Amino acid sequence: MKLLKTFSPGPLTVILKKKKIVSNLITGNKDTVAIRIPNHKLTLELLSKIDFPVAAPSANPFSYVSPTNPKHVNDNLGDKIPYILDGGQCEVGIESTVISFIEDIPKILRYGKITKENIISIIGNVDTFQGNSDNPDSPGQLKIHYSPNKKLILGNIEELINNFDKKKIGILSFYKTIDKVPKENQLILSKNKDLNEASYNLFNYLRILDNMSNIDVIIAEKLPDVGLGIAINDRLKRASEKI
Repeated sequence: MKLLKTFSPGPLTVILKKKKIVSNLITGNKDTVAIRIPNHKLTLELLSKIDFPVAAPSANPFSYVSPTNPKHVNDNLGDKIPYILDGGQCEVGIESTVISFIEDIPKILRYGKITKENIISIIGNVDTFQGNSDNPDSPGQLKIHYSPNKKLILGNIEELINNFDKKKIGILSFYKTIDKVPKENQLILSKNKDLNEASYNLFNYLRILDNMSNIDVIIAEKLPDVGLGIAINDRLKRASEKI
């Protein structure tokens, strides 16, 4: 309750033991349920008009780059759903922080906008999920996730570009351009080195590069592995794992 009072409505998902009233169809036959209250005017208006919670999957194909605006949803699912509730561009960009209260010590299962440091400042010691899972307790724990269709390689950009035709490379950098690669093939997450701005741009930029016909491979670099940078690096790592 301390966490919810501090960060909810917002990008915080809590995992709790479910009651029998919660259908197994919602929880994948697990005995836990994830709960979040989004901090979005349109979503809150929708929830205020009904007397029950809403259960829904992510609005994108399994393992593909997450959508951050209605166009992304329409591009992937437009022929499979009757309508889209248009709430504009996502304000955070990456998904919520997921924390489980099933064990004695709360455990962060997915990093997000609300950092480990934020959580510790409110409730004290927490545990963290490490690595990958074939039977995940939370979205974002699979080894392969958030992946573009093009091969994505994560590492030192200036070293990696020597392995490819520089005209066919797409670059996703934190704050600088690479001289040897055409500028039109490069996207910068934040020229001001702002992790919040980088988070906002991440998935949208991955989709843009994935849809560029003149590039064959995307090379990205890790961001500073602190605060929100941990969550961004986690997404980039899982997006690149299929190589």
